[in-house]
Amino acid sequence: MCERVWRKPTTFLIFLLVFCVNSSRNVVQAQQGPEFIGSGAVPPEPDQNLETQHKLAEMKVYLGAGRPRYVLEDSYLRWPLSPGTRKYAAIDGNHIKSYVNEITAIAEQSRTDGNQYWGRIVGTRYDLETDQWLMQKLKAAGVQDVRRQELDVPPQWWGNSWEVAIGSGSAAHMLQSAFPFVNTPSTAKQGLDLETVYVGLGRKADFAGRDVKGKAVVIFSVPSPGVRDNSEQWFGGVARAEENQAAAVLVVLGLPGNFSAQTAQPSSTAPAVPTFLLGNDDGIALMDAIDKSLPGPGPKIHLRLDATPKLSGQKTGLVWGVLPGATDETIYLMAPLDSFFTGAMDNASGIATMVTLAEYYSGIPQAQRRRTIVFVGTPGHHDGDPGTAWMHEHQDTVFGKTAVIINCAHVTQTQTYLHGPFLRYSNAIETHRWVLHGSRKLEEIAINAFADFGLTTFAVPDANGGGALGRIYKDAPSMFTYDMGPFYHTTGDIPEYVPAAGLEQGARAYAEIIDRVNDVDRTELLETPSQK
Repeated sequence: MCERVWRKPTTFLIFLLVFCVNSSRNVVQAQQGPEFIGSGAVPPEPDQNLETQHKLAEMKVYLGAGRPRYVLEDSYLRWPLSPGTRKYAAIDGNHIKSYVNEITAIAEQSRTDGNQYWGRIVGTRYDLETDQWLMQKLKAAGVQDVRRQELDVPPQWWGNSWEVAIGSGSAAHMLQSAFPFVNTPSTAKQGLDLETVYVGLGRKADFAGRDVKGKAVVIFSVPSPGVRDNSEQWFGGVARAEENQAAAVLVVLGLPGNFSAQTAQPSSTAPAVPTFLLGNDDGIALMDAIDKSLPGPGPKIHLRLDATPKLSGQKTGLVWGVLPGATDETIYLMAPLDSFFTGAMDNASGIATMVTLAEYYSGIPQAQRRRTIVFVGTPGHHDGDPGTAWMHEHQDTVFGKTAVIINCAHVTQTQTYLHGPFLRYSNAIETHRWVLHGSRKLEEIAINAFADFGLTTFAVPDANGGGALGRIYKDAPSMFTYDMGPFYHTTGDIPEYVPAAGLEQGARAYAEIIDRVNDVDRTELLETPSQK
């Protein structure tokens, strides 16, 4: 594949352009939008969209020699179409992006309505509104048998309300980014007022000689792409704090800015004491207060949490649609519908991509579509995945004649870099993780499609199906590419950093995979025993 890529002159030019980056020295302070740090240059023009300003306000962005030299959305490098791929020109990234904006507006309404635990969360009215949006779009595209199959939501943890502050009363400094760990216990109604103690990364050596009994332990955690994976989890800091009889734990997420972030914690390893994740700015404010208190005890912190440990009785649904083909063999396109927070990359990008592919294939005569395409919106991939659980339970009926399952999820995000204590955005598209379970033929089809549209991936695919594909990836040949950038499951996952160029790239690659899969018999796509 490498030889194939580098022999194309246009490919070499694009790679060369991506790496031509200007170095920078000055930083500026802006009053609105992302927080530009420093002085000495003119800030960029403020965005007139106040909602956009609100969403961007918690980000810290490094700006070089003044204002950006281009509009980010318009500046991403687009892969040129070859004669063999020109037919996919109708799949337009700006059109897909318009759907991303519509879907994320549903989640934003959840916050506007006053929900502290917000997003397109399974079992809520915003989950139902997303289902209804998808059904309307599929019907408008000409997809047949569009329906919603109602399902029970498994009992889920629910955060009703909370607050975390340094101090109390009129002098309290509220830590607005505080977000409880899933499955963390509630406090008493009046909350807790606790002395704080800082334990670094939360390793055994960090706890040595420290008395944390009955106190609020503060841990600094280094994030990895995806944020749900961070050093506190690797080093076991929360569990160690509990073993040492801490009364609460505050984990500072070391991602520049002040993002709220959702951290999933299985009930089997759920925190035994109230546990919150803090954004970096709030965490620094708390750690600075601890520094100032030395050599005495740490400052008092007030925290309160009202949570329902097993909320039950909620309903959700699988959204189905069918585009009949020339045969009753099937190709499944699926997309998870739920999100925490705005959920632009995860997973408005995937829903929008699936709808756009429905529109594209509805314009192709049925006789030219070898296989029937089944579209499925799956609920609750962050909360038990009841939809794919049902599909797996009925796999013989659902996937008995399936050539491939493609999971449209985490389609794209802007390539972002950590630059000291700042974030630095580029006009490049992030490299994708990928999952593929099937034959060498299916793998060849996918890799060629990635190359045709410049979709970069890690050299080695993941071993197991992730996300919504996790329960069903062995039920039929399956695959997906997915972005796991730093803003996954944070309030930083917003449409501004889901590029239309990346949406276009991903959707076109999936369309080519569908067409190439339709050129071969189903038996050629099945994973052989030697590959398992």
